[in-house]
Amino acid sequence: MPALKKISLFLLIIILGCVIITNRLNITENQFDEKIDEKFKSILLHPEKFDSLEVELTGIFTYEFENVAIYLSSKDADSLFSNNAIWINSEGLLDTTLDSANHKRIHIIGRFDIDDKGHLGLYAGTLNEVKVFELVY
Repeated sequence: MPALKKISLFLLIIILGCVIITNRLNITENQFDEKIDEKFKSILLHPEKFDSLEVELTGIFTYEFENVAIYLSSKDADSLFSNNAIWINSEGLLDTTLDSANHKRIHIIGRFDIDDKGHLGLYAGTLNEVKVFELVY
């Protein structure tokens, strides 16, 4: 009987490990005609490599209460999947500019900070010192 308990425990640990790894990062592949930014994917997968560096990203911007971020895809933005998003420090950007870009594809350049995870610590990091913020058509 002890051998059966050990095997059951081992299988449970394996299954839980797989679930945790799968849920950690859910990067979606190209959805219809939506182009996914490969650099953005790289930052989400290996944020430590980009800490304190200036990065250039393209993604879906949201400007809402407690959700000022750039998402990897529209699906992620629609479902508020913050693991696939980077918080935007909007200091210095006009509210009218941000509001007009809400739920649209943007191109942005800023400095990535892995330690600041945005509102409630839910995001992959924060983009500070935004130099470029423009709509992509």
